[in-house]
Amino acid sequence: MTPVVLFDWGDTMMRDFHQYPGRMCDWPEVAPMPLGIQVVRTLGELYRQEMGNSSGIRVADPVVIVRQP
Repeated sequence: MTPVVLFDWGDTMMRDFHQYPGRMCDWPEVAPMPLGIQVVRTLGELYRQEMGNSSGIRVADPVVIVRQP
């Protein structure tokens, strides 16, 4: 069985700009947390990874991945 790592979305993988209401995909700016992408890549070699959030906003829209240049 492959171990699983569960990440919280806001302020773990993506910066949570508390001044913006609603869904992150509707905000005027988004930003990954420092080292977030590196952590996902490194742990991806050993673990299955899942994302979760506690925003209370439930929609069927796909998650948009932000990639650093």
